[in-house]
Amino acid sequence: MDMTDYEGVRTITDKLIKRLEKDGKKLDIVVENAGLSMRCEFKDMAF
Repeated sequence: MDMTDYEGVRTITDKLIKRLEKDGKKLDIVVENAGLSMRCEFKDMAF
């Protein structure tokens, strides 16, 4: 997938989310940020 093709990414993402919702599933997104997992609020990170 070409991540610079915004419309293409959006179309594929929308289809994926609709399929997951139809199947009663959820999507967990983890954003990699310089090696820190952001599963907690930024203010709670120990720096």
